[in-house]
Amino acid sequence: MLKALLFLIAFHSLSSINLIKNIFGNRSPKLSILKSDLLKEVRRVQKGLTETVEDRISIISMIEKLESENKVKEPLTSDLLSGSWNLEYTTSDTILGRKGPKKVGPILQIIDTKTLTAENAEVVEYFNLQIPRKIKAELKPITKTKLAVQFKKLYFGPLSFNVPNSFRGELDITYLDESLRISRGDKGGLFVLTRS
Repeated sequence: MLKALLFLIAFHSLSSINLIKNIFGNRSPKLSILKSDLLKEVRRVQKGLTETVEDRISIISMIEKLESENKVKEPLTSDLLSGSWNLEYTTSDTILGRKGPKKVGPILQIIDTKTLTAENAEVVEYFNLQIPRKIKAELKPITKTKLAVQFKKLYFGPLSFNVPNSFRGELDITYLDESLRISRGDKGGLFVLTRS
């Protein structure tokens, strides 16, 4: 009788633990709060368009804390990397549209680790006309976290153009989970993306 009672208590305790894990996941509450705070802050500064120097320092500090908590050490072989990602923040003036036409709506990046291809897609505004624009790229792993990116073709509305071989760069994936990705470019760009 005593053994049966102890078994029921142990089973009930394990069930409660598993229920809590299923509800809240296996991530630490600290990590969830940090992610939530970062996303709230980058959305407040409109992807970086309205940030001050103080905002940038604070955002970079949050990003570095998240990077130190990264559990996916080999993102290029992880199923988490493939898919459509929405740009939430960047330090790149070009991508933000500070230099060039105004960006309208989301800026998306689609990655396929099986075919080692990527596509950046956005809508830009010219003379009150909204025109879809995207660029396709081939990816080549350099390390377990870093990719060489060779841009191949630019699509501007119904038109398409091959781009010069000089349109290339590198992307280091410094944080990855099921809903958030942080990457650093070889030209100093910092990128925070959420899964679309």
